[in-house]
Amino acid sequence: MWIFFFSFPKFLLMVDVQPSSNFVSITPAQDLNDILHIPASGVLMTANEGIQMATYYIPQLGPAPRWASFLENITEEMEDQTTRSVYEDYKFVERKELKT
Repeated sequence: MWIFFFSFPKFLLMVDVQPSSNFVSITPAQDLNDILHIPASGVLMTANEGIQMATYYIPQLGPAPRWASFLENITEEMEDQTTRSVYEDYKFVERKELKT
């Protein structure tokens, strides 16, 4: 998997080269100045116009580094939570079903 990072002041874009598709798009609260991908991990750090540096963890990019191993636990807990879809209780019908 080859991922290219494109940083613009208003958003960060990651593109997967093989299927040529958008991998991740992030729109931070403040304008971006620079990004740093921690090698062999899924952690991105961004320098921005805000006071604090923004940090993002994307598990598909790689594992959490040893110094931030708690991220793996948080990610696993989030995967275990069942989310309810907005349209779970809806039945989608076709126009001809409405006429009958």
